[in-house]
Amino acid sequence: MLCGVVLIVAVMNLIRLSQSLADWKLLAALLPVSPAYLAVTGLVWGVLGLLAAWRLWQGQIWARWFGLGFMILFSAYYWVDRLILPGYPGRNANWLFSAVMNILLIAFSVWILARPKAKRFFEATDERRLKDPTSA
Repeated sequence: MLCGVVLIVAVMNLIRLSQSLADWKLLAALLPVSPAYLAVTGLVWGVLGLLAAWRLWQGQIWARWFGLGFMILFSAYYWVDRLILPGYPGRNANWLFSAVMNILLIAFSVWILARPKAKRFFEATDERRLKDPTSA
């Protein structure tokens, strides 16, 4: 489930990238920040999210911490982006809902990754890789 959540975050940011490139002139006229900011952050978080989702799916040892770090850093970025960048006056009207959902998402991620089965999944040596050196 966590892999799916990370993948959704990655795809949303890749959509942010594509939409900022497609609507560059409109965004440049409407926004107080450059559309380049939207494109670059969409690209960075999209690529990092795809990498985290893939590594979580594969069950690599460091993926557990990388996935959790991704979720925490993305949450920090989300709040900096939301609170510091200028926007329309009602932009933060639902801040309480967003904060609760963000806390629940982080708690859900920690809970999933702290479960004994998840620890075994990420810390176990994959014997199939050791037996077959040609596998990817």
